[in-house]
Amino acid sequence: MPKAVMYSELFNSKRNVGRPILRYSDCMKKHFKAAAIDVQQWESTAINRTAWRAAVQAGSVAAEVAREADADAKRRRRHEQELQPLCHLLPAHYRPWSVGTVVDV
Repeated sequence: MPKAVMYSELFNSKRNVGRPILRYSDCMKKHFKAAAIDVQQWESTAINRTAWRAAVQAGSVAAEVAREADADAKRRRRHEQELQPLCHLLPAHYRPWSVGTVVDV
C-alpha cells in the first residue's frame, strides 16, 4: 500500500489549533497537585472519609492562598509596567523636550 494512501487522512483532515483537550483524569491530577494531595495515594486516602475531608479542606486552603499570591504578584508586575513612562514610544514631533536633540531610543 503506498504511503500516500496510508497517510491521506492526515493531509485532508483538520486538527484543532493549540494544545490537546485535557481528559478528566488530567484535570483531577492538576487539582490534586494544586491541593498538595499525592496523586499516587489519593484512592487510599479517600477510603477514610474523615482523612479525605481533612486533606481536601487543607489542600483547598493552601491552593487558594497560592492562587491569591500568584494573582497579587501578577497584579504588581502589571502595575509596575503601567507606571513606566512610555515617552520613548512617541514620535519626535510629539516630544517638545527633544526637538533639536538626538535621543537614543
